[in-house]
Amino acid sequence: MEGARLVDALQDGDRPIVADCQKLNRGFGFRSALSLAFADISPIVALYAIVALGLFAAGPRFFWAFPTCACATG
Repeated sequence: MEGARLVDALQDGDRPIVADCQKLNRGFGFRSALSLAFADISPIVALYAIVALGLFAAGPRFFWAFPTCACATG
């Protein structure tokens, strides 16, 4: 019913009723900062792990995989 009152108010040209609208919390606290940092750092750590595993598995020949794949896809 609240949405109908808001739509009626907008159709009549009046200003919308603020009390009927939902309010968003746009705070950026410690938890948000920690989540953002985790999301940024995780892919970087994964790339380092892939390079380390490749070096342990194939040795220096692993670095030749990068130009080979770049030439094959490009």
